[in-house]
Amino acid sequence: SMSYNEEGNYYHNFFFQHKAVIITQITAMISTVSSGLILAFIFCCDRCCFSSCNIYHRIISFMSAIDITTSIAMLFTTTPMPADVNDTYNFATGSSGSKGACSAQGFVIVIGGTLAILSNAALSLFYIGSLHVGMTSGKINKRMLYPLFGLGVVFNIAIAVLLLRLDLLNPQPFEPFCFV
Repeated sequence: SMSYNEEGNYYHNFFFQHKAVIITQITAMISTVSSGLILAFIFCCDRCCFSSCNIYHRIISFMSAIDITTSIAMLFTTTPMPADVNDTYNFATGSSGSKGACSAQGFVIVIGGTLAILSNAALSLFYIGSLHVGMTSGKINKRMLYPLFGLGVVFNIAIAVLLLRLDLLNPQPFEPFCFV
């Protein structure tokens, strides 16, 4: 539960404790290494260059690259937060960043999260198109994936830029990193 001190500031919350930051950092490291291994298996073990990879490998590669980027942003946890963040939130770990660093971390996490959802949708469309409907790779690319990624990436970036412009990417009491 959330508690407040006399000045109305948060002072007791799981996300303010060392264990929340450590859990976030460990899971971010595991995710980064795991996605890196997936990329290594795709590009090294399968002798796959990106242009000759099948659609599945391209989607999984994109998903893994996005996961690495987002996980690295989360790995920094409270560090990018402005140095005066403990005036409002009592994080057990320090922060030495700035408003800009915090906004950048939040921006990367928002973009990564929405592109991960887009990648999952693409993977689902790929399986529906190839296994259920029996479409060729060319038709799946042309009719499903190119429009999905084209519109999806533009929409995701537009949302993240809007959040940035509205100054909504800030330290939060429910995550040990900057977010919406």
